[in-house]
Parts: sequence; structure tokens; C-alpha cells
Amino acid sequence: MSSSNDYAKIVAKSWTDSKFRDALTADARGTLKKEGWNIPDSLTVQVKLDASDNTLVLGLPKKPAGLNDEQLRQHADSLACCTHDIAKACC
Repeated sequence: MSSSNDYAKIVAKSWTDSKFRDALTADARGTLKKEGWNIPDSLTVQVKLDASDNTLVLGLPKKPAGLNDEQLRQHADSLACCTHDIAKACC
């Protein structure tokens, strides 16, 4: 989906461009796609304004039915996230 560097660019742009920030909060998916992010249609995109620097918003998807433990792990590995470094987590 994106890298932590891409995330940083979005944050910086939202801080310096109020029209971009407004667009991002009004239509996160469309705005991020215009910035080159490839967001699957199956993902819902939400923007949490003014989250503190020490807050991680973690969305846990509903567990898929009918998969064994190995299939669940493989499915989880396929989920999009911008980083695996929790100190730089942005999704």
C-alpha cells in the first residue's frame, strides 16, 4: 500500500496545506489515491484528526470464516499495512 515515508509525506502535506487536509478528511480514499496510494476497494479508509504522537490506532478486521490456522496466518500476511515497525506504525 505505502511506506512509512509515504505516510510522513501525507502528514507533512496535511500540516502545510489546509485544502489538502480538508480533502483528506472529506474523502480519504480519493485523496490518497490521487497521491499515488494503491488502496484496495475492500479497505475502508478513515482519518483520525489530531491523534497524539504516542497513539496507535489499530483496526482489527473481522476473522474470516472457514479458514484453518495456517490459512488465517496467510490471509493476515496479505493484509495491507504501511510498516511492520511499530515505532513507525501508521496504520
